[in-house]
Amino acid sequence: MSEIEDLRVEDIMTANVVTMGSEESAYMAAKLMSEKKVGSVIVVDDEGKPVGIITEEDLIRRVLASRRDPETTRARDIMSHPLITVDSGMSLREAAELMARRGIGHLPVVKKGRLVGIVAEFDIITVAPDLLELIHIRGTKE
Repeated sequence: MSEIEDLRVEDIMTANVVTMGSEESAYMAAKLMSEKKVGSVIVVDDEGKPVGIITEEDLIRRVLASRRDPETTRARDIMSHPLITVDSGMSLREAAELMARRGIGHLPVVKKGRLVGIVAEFDIITVAPDLLELIHIRGTKE
């Protein structure tokens, strides 16, 4: 087995996940993404359980293009849900295949049901460029 085949999601995930509550505004989501230089924010419930995700694309399509007020639009109204997550021990290949199959670019990572990180398609391509073809399939479906 090659080194790439041995890599797991937990080996490359970003551990410091940017989160926000479901009642916070779309503006706050955009502000957090800008300040933290990330492409997504995980929406959590009152107990801190991940329930959705807001990406830059969500902000463009569901707020700007829809002419919604970012100050009054709530995260719960624009987040993608149900949330698709992966276990921290999943292989990078499996994660890339899931991204391609579901047409998504970010996967929250959980361990024993708790949010422990996030992995983006860019992260996978950076460490495993041979998986680019798998992820590229996503772009052809849109």
